Amino acid sequence: MYRYYAAAKGIRAWTYMQIVLNFGTAKYYEKPILTLTDAQIDYPEYNMEQLAEVLIPDLQPWINTKTPNFIGNEMNFPIHFLLGDLYLWTNRYKEAATEYHMMMIKETNNSYTDVRINKDYTTSWVLDNLVITNTVDKEDWRLTYTISSIESITSILCPTTYGQKFDLDSLNMRYELTPSAISLNNWDTQKYYNSITNSSMGDMRKLQSVINKNTIISSKPNNLLTTTNPVNTSVQNIVYKYLWNSSTENVQYVMIYRASLLYLRYAEAVNRMGKPNLAFAILKNGLRSTTMANPKIIPENEKSTEEYMNFSSFKFDNNVGIRSRGLGPNTEKDTTYVLPSKPLLIDSVEYVEDLIQQELALETAFEGNRFHDLMRLAIRRGTPSYLAKKIAAKHVGNETKIEGILNDPTNWYIKK
Repeated sequence: MYRYYAAAKGIRAWTYMQIVLNFGTAKYYEKPILTLTDAQIDYPEYNMEQLAEVLIPDLQPWINTKTPNFIGNEMNFPIHFLLGDLYLWTNRYKEAATEYHMMMIKETNNSYTDVRINKDYTTSWVLDNLVITNTVDKEDWRLTYTISSIESITSILCPTTYGQKFDLDSLNMRYELTPSAISLNNWDTQKYYNSITNSSMGDMRKLQSVINKNTIISSKPNNLLTTTNPVNTSVQNIVYKYLWNSSTENVQYVMIYRASLLYLRYAEAVNRMGKPNLAFAILKNGLRSTTMANPKIIPENEKSTEEYMNFSSFKFDNNVGIRSRGLGPNTEKDTTYVLPSKPLLIDSVEYVEDLIQQELALETAFEGNRFHDLMRLAIRRGTPSYLAKKIAAKHVGNETKIEGILNDPTNWYIKK
């Protein structure tokens, strides 16, 4: 039963983390509450740092335990990923990078699978005599949202066979969840790069992230392609990602962890270790042996023989930069997307951290991480306005009031 025990430990740890992230603290107990006396005990209440101190040693003994076969790849919360998140939230960056790297290379769910940013999962335009035609050639980025994808790590399943309700798609179709104009503009203002003389504006990840409700799902949703239609806030848009998450036979699901999120969190950790070029390479180049050996990409002062920087395996040869997912197959050659020289290392670190934050918005929009990502960075920098300004900007006409509320970090959490 150790496999089931390890799986339960992972689910429990992830759930506690969500409670703390949304409420600020969580009452912590390790035995079931079965009596009135049990319920009246004064249980300790932990914030994230305190929670990490108890969850990390609770998880560590189960690092090498495989999860049960019957739940396969879907309902597993890998211990390495959970530990990485706990270390990242508590500013233990080397430990976080090590755990994320172990997740990339280690045996998971009974088979050896090196987690990569696979070049096959991209969306791109058709080229006609090397000219971008504004016709979709490849739309495979969406496949990362299917639970059969090799990049899928963890999903919470909601089988509908026995009458359970799954409300996420209903909220979506009723426009209770809808993309903001800022999120649409975020994709529109990125440069799709084919060559130095041939580029176009618009990140094609938008194509698979949002869609007009009236568009036939089986057709290519060209009505939202940025080069043909500007942002139109009067058009009723829904989150296309959610439609893929509810398309499986008798099973609907919410994806929690996938490869891109793993690499972006690894980037966040190594960047804060003083390795901004390494972190930037995750966005632009992809971590593989040729990238790591190129001093123009990874300078010698950022290199290390430690295992968390080992990408020498041939299995990483197909690793690509995350931006190539929707900004063209040649993003490595884009001379306008570079890491500029900064007077101080901390300046470079914060510059790259901002790029990582922007990439998280482009790659993982509507996946439930955005507010917490901004929280983590704002806490780290000691600047509540880092979160407040970005959230307030969505509330057109009421920005000043919302920003004022969110400049107080106690207002970041659900009131108990």
